Amino acid sequence: MRAELTAGMSARRAAQLLGLPLYAIPQLLALNILQPQPSELSMFLRGDHRVGAEDVETIADWLAALPLVPPSREWVSLSKAFTAVGGRDKPWAAVIKAALSRELPGGLVFAASSHHERGTLSMARLAAREFVAGGPGSRSPLAVLYETSGSAAPPTMTPGEVMDYLNCSAVEISWLRERDLLAPRQWVSPTSYERIRVEAFGRQWMSTREAAARLEVEPRSLWRLIEAYPIESGLGRGFYLRSDLEGIVSTLTSKQRALGKRWPALQARGLGGGWPKASMSEQRLRPG
Repeated sequence: MRAELTAGMSARRAAQLLGLPLYAIPQLLALNILQPQPSELSMFLRGDHRVGAEDVETIADWLAALPLVPPSREWVSLSKAFTAVGGRDKPWAAVIKAALSRELPGGLVFAASSHHERGTLSMARLAAREFVAGGPGSRSPLAVLYETSGSAAPPTMTPGEVMDYLNCSAVEISWLRERDLLAPRQWVSPTSYERIRVEAFGRQWMSTREAAARLEVEPRSLWRLIEAYPIESGLGRGFYLRSDLEGIVSTLTSKQRALGKRWPALQARGLGGGWPKASMSEQRLRPG
């Protein structure tokens, strides 16, 4: 019994060791980057899912070997890049898998930060714009598609996961709850939300945080860009019909490109076109 309880590593511990959100672990399992360590006993007694410790340690070693680079506009943290992803899962595992297979333009680095001793896990800004940003209708090659991997997405989401998914804050989640616009599961502790309801809300409504991230402006500067366009009254707390904001964001993005906006000097070559090195010459290690 003790051997079964101690086999592998809990998903929560794996997330902490890798410096990733907990919901990234099911994604890594779906893409076979990590392997499950089934334990009915551990699940019954502690309610935790377990993963292979050796796989986690291999990825942790790979992450630790990524170069540390000075902060610059060439790089954007994954958490910030994923704010430009809306109405669908944040593609943590897809980006990591692309970097592992050397198919992510620019690769991954740690950008030096005064808030994180290790730096923040980052990708090339242009790669984020070209291959990550977009709403539920995006054809991004770096998307989380549980169904194509033969696995199912977790059926529920924690409040923190809902905040990430909808690109909003705890205050806004509370505001939605108070108006029965997004209700948690009843008679369940701790608080959780049905994934299907969160996904439906994200497909219908878009936050101004997401719109600003996709246009690479601060949220407070967004209205200067979109005030000239017709838009229906929003839901409140920064949520507007996705059908309205998607069109405006798409139009403004096209205008930015037409004006030759100055992006970082990185040649976008697509996921199948090789792996351009970052401007630094440090060697990246690949597990195995």
